[in-house]
Amino acid sequence: MNSSMEEDAVTWLHEALKIHTSRDGTYRDSDEICDSLKTKFESKYGGFWAVIMGNYATRYTYSKGKWISFMLDNSNRVLVFEESSKK
Repeated sequence: MNSSMEEDAVTWLHEALKIHTSRDGTYRDSDEICDSLKTKFESKYGGFWAVIMGNYATRYTYSKGKWISFMLDNSNRVLVFEESSKK
């Protein structure tokens, strides 16, 4: 991702975590967090974006330069990437 997209990703993830995490920090609504990020990326940057959140291992195909990954405090990760279309 270019620096502007990275800044958006950080800002949007922070906002979503703040809104969708319980006050005591014991629960996060992963579905809402993922939906929020996906919607914002598709609205601003177009294309089809995927957001995966949790403690996972995965293999995927993404568009070159259009992905970012975050490690959260509890070993959970957030992965955001633009889906590649197969030709």
